[in-house]
Amino acid sequence: MADHALHPPMYPLLFFFWTLISPAQESCQGETKGGKKTGLWKCYYEDGKPQTEGSYADDLKEGSWKLYHTNGKLAGEGAYEKDHEKGKWKFYDEAGKLLMEQEY
Repeated sequence: MADHALHPPMYPLLFFFWTLISPAQESCQGETKGGKKTGLWKCYYEDGKPQTEGSYADDLKEGSWKLYHTNGKLAGEGAYEKDHEKGKWKFYDEAGKLLMEQEY
């Protein structure tokens, strides 16, 4: 019988993929300058709970970011530099328990 549990190294990759394609994402709010995202941006699920929040600079993710589960609990947190993960990222399960830390 196959083990269908997520293996910890796969969790971040799957979470980011899910965040990017999630049909539950209804809206995002933030500023643009010259057609490019800048400053703090927040995206929300259809029920109004936060999905992601973080900053952009010249249309690239920059600085601290937080990702949330559909129940509103923190799912992940870390930093970006020029649209790439940087430093230590932490990932949590839907109850808020730390699942893993990943260094980028």
